[in-house]
Amino acid sequence: MFDVSCRVAAASEVVACPFGDGLALLDLRSGQYFTTNAVGSFVWSRMEQPISIADLRHDLERHYEVAPEHCARDLDALLLGMVNAKLASASDAAVA
Repeated sequence: MFDVSCRVAAASEVVACPFGDGLALLDLRSGQYFTTNAVGSFVWSRMEQPISIADLRHDLERHYEVAPEHCARDLDALLLGMVNAKLASASDAAVA
């Protein structure tokens, strides 16, 4: 799990556009594209400026009325995938 004080941000070299209920993300460095669902779109919009994991979890829990444990697990998996694909950066990518 990411430390809650870790800050995440969308990579500046990635452009996003609406795609169905989510987004299409294009990594301009690699030419690869990715798609998200509505939750991924919500997370991406919050990461346009650096945001702490704690604040991002709080926003998700309130918006989707999801249990904190479920939110933490799913958000960590999503962010780990984004960081590994270089779609996002984390101030401290260490996993606790």
